[in-house]
Amino acid sequence: MNIEKIWFSCLKEMLKQEERFTIKGLVYMTIDRTSWGAINILMVSLIYDKRAMPIYWEILDKKGSSNLEEQQRVLEKILTVLSGHKIVVLGDREFCSVSLGKWFQKQSVYFCLRQKQSTNVKT
Repeated sequence: MNIEKIWFSCLKEMLKQEERFTIKGLVYMTIDRTSWGAINILMVSLIYDKRAMPIYWEILDKKGSSNLEEQQRVLEKILTVLSGHKIVVLGDREFCSVSLGKWFQKQSVYFCLRQKQSTNVKT
């Protein structure tokens, strides 16, 4: 058994306490990337009590922004763990691609991604 399997089992047990981790039946998560010195981390966090609690991350072997493939990879790991829950993913401008939005729709995941000021939205 590896650390990922142990952690994901713990996470599944935690999420059984729905009243603590859901808001109106929804599980809120964030996706974010940050540089910590020379370390570039892509992270998914669970929103809990107005805080973001990191639940999965990967160290990117490069500088700068993440790409769609990297974003999908970290999200897929957690979406598997959270299957059966209604999920909302929040993200900043780094994650505002149309491709990621379409991918979220295919996964039946709600999302709210911050847009650049110059973005025009057609409905």
